[in-house]
Amino acid sequence: MPLAPSGYQFYRNVKDFGAVGDGITDDTEAINRAVAWYATSDSTLRCGQSCGSTSVLGALVYFPVMITSPKVVACPCL
Repeated sequence: MPLAPSGYQFYRNVKDFGAVGDGITDDTEAINRAVAWYATSDSTLRCGQSCGSTSVLGALVYFPVMITSPKVVACPCL
Protein backbone atom coordinates (compact mmCIF):
# COMPACT_ATOMS: atom_id res chain seq x y z
CA MET A 1 0.00 0.00 0.00
CA PRO A 2 1.82 3.15 -1.15
CA LEU A 3 0.34 5.53 1.45
CA ALA A 4 0.55 3.19 4.44
CA PRO A 5 3.00 4.02 7.20
CA SER A 6 6.12 1.92 7.73
CA GLY A 7 5.33 -1.34 9.50
CA TYR A 8 1.73 -1.49 8.33
CA GLN A 9 0.65 -5.03 7.42
CA PHE A 10 -1.48 -5.05 4.26
CA TYR A 11 -1.70 -8.83 3.70
CA ARG A 12 -3.22 -10.66 6.68
CA ASN A 13 -3.65 -14.42 7.09
CA VAL A 14 -6.26 -15.13 9.79
CA LYS A 15 -4.10 -18.03 11.04
CA ASP A 16 -1.34 -15.51 11.89
CA PHE A 17 -3.85 -13.85 14.23
CA GLY A 18 -4.82 -17.08 16.00
CA ALA A 19 -7.52 -18.70 13.84
CA VAL A 20 -7.61 -22.49 14.06
CA GLY A 21 -10.02 -23.26 11.21
CA ASP A 22 -11.03 -26.71 12.35
CA GLY A 23 -14.78 -26.17 12.07
CA ILE A 24 -15.17 -26.53 15.84
CA THR A 25 -13.20 -23.62 17.33
CA ASP A 26 -14.85 -20.20 17.24
CA ASP A 27 -12.36 -18.09 15.26
CA THR A 28 -14.35 -14.84 15.53
CA GLU A 29 -11.80 -13.05 17.73
CA ALA A 30 -8.89 -14.01 15.47
CA ILE A 31 -10.79 -12.79 12.41
CA ASN A 32 -11.64 -9.52 14.17
CA ARG A 33 -7.95 -9.05 15.08
CA ALA A 34 -6.92 -9.69 11.46
CA VAL A 35 -9.37 -7.07 10.25
CA ALA A 36 -8.74 -4.41 12.90
CA TRP A 37 -5.10 -4.60 14.02
CA TYR A 38 -2.30 -2.52 12.50
CA ALA A 39 -0.08 -5.65 12.20
CA THR A 40 0.43 -9.02 13.91
CA SER A 41 3.26 -7.45 15.89
CA ASP A 42 1.29 -4.30 16.80
CA SER A 43 -2.18 -4.51 18.36
CA THR A 44 -2.90 -0.83 17.66
CA LEU A 45 -6.28 -0.59 15.92
CA ARG A 46 -6.24 0.62 12.31
CA CYS A 47 -9.09 3.03 12.85
CA GLY A 48 -9.20 3.97 16.53
CA GLN A 49 -12.12 3.91 18.96
CA SER A 50 -14.69 6.01 17.09
CA CYS A 51 -14.13 5.11 13.45
CA GLY A 52 -17.52 3.48 12.87
CA SER A 53 -15.86 0.34 11.44
CA THR A 54 -14.10 2.26 8.67
CA SER A 55 -10.46 2.83 7.82
CA VAL A 56 -8.46 4.79 5.28
CA LEU A 57 -5.87 1.98 5.27
CA GLY A 58 -6.88 -1.04 3.23
CA ALA A 59 -6.04 -4.63 4.03
CA LEU A 60 -6.38 -8.00 2.35
CA VAL A 61 -7.58 -10.60 4.85
CA TYR A 62 -6.86 -14.15 3.70
CA PHE A 63 -8.87 -17.19 4.81
CA PRO A 64 -6.85 -20.27 3.83
CA VAL A 65 -8.60 -23.52 3.03
CA MET A 66 -7.94 -25.58 6.12
CA ILE A 67 -8.19 -29.34 5.66
CA THR A 68 -8.35 -31.16 8.97
CA SER A 69 -8.03 -34.66 7.53
CA PRO A 70 -7.09 -35.81 4.04
CA LYS A 71 -9.83 -37.34 1.92
CA VAL A 72 -9.31 -40.24 -0.47
CA VAL A 73 -11.54 -40.21 -3.51
CA ALA A 74 -11.78 -43.29 -5.70
CA CYS A 75 -11.91 -42.61 -9.41
CA PRO A 76 -14.29 -44.94 -11.28
CA CYS A 77 -12.81 -43.80 -14.56
CA LEU A 78 -10.62 -46.87 -15.24
